[in-house]
Amino acid sequence: MAPENESAQRPGQAETDLIATEKFDPVASPFKPDYHYPSLADVPIEEFATLGIKGVLLDIDNTLVPYSQHDPIPGENRSWIERAEAVGVKCILYSNATQKKIGIMEKISGLDGVPKAYKPGWAQIGKALKLLGCSKEEALLIGDQGCTDILGGNFGGVMTLLVEPMTTKDWWGTKILRVIEMTFLWHRLPWNRGKEIKWKFLTPGTGT
Repeated sequence: MAPENESAQRPGQAETDLIATEKFDPVASPFKPDYHYPSLADVPIEEFATLGIKGVLLDIDNTLVPYSQHDPIPGENRSWIERAEAVGVKCILYSNATQKKIGIMEKISGLDGVPKAYKPGWAQIGKALKLLGCSKEEALLIGDQGCTDILGGNFGGVMTLLVEPMTTKDWWGTKILRVIEMTFLWHRLPWNRGKEIKWKFLTPGTGT
């Protein structure tokens, strides 16, 4: 995981206007992402490549595509994959989905995939790293769920990056986890929605 970094602030935005993305509690630390961006398209993969990131474990539902909508992949996200490839960063699909669904997404995206990752378990991270051809220190896991993507990535020893869900539509099991997330992702509490968020951006050229 990356060292603790300072949260970025939008130009001209007062500190008091920002809502902390997380409850900074030692108990919640396994759920804390190294970085937090609004969406996949906002992630400056070129900057991460300069830090030595060579592979991305990419969640599918509500990260790459909206839940239950697999084709087409939104243009900005397909462009992001192309940007990653252009700087030598390989991406694979890393999901709890079945082999059938992963197979469909592999054809649509052109990416290899690891099905049944059983996140927040991390046993499949080794398989993902073999597909990526990189070490834990060179890998970045991107997903929209704190209880599965981020927790599993942190326990698996890779850098983690949280993005906001593309839609409010979720599988019923995920809806339960969303409620649990609110105990440590404060910006997702109903009364905080719509307020400005204190993002955890990568500071260009610093590695933090």
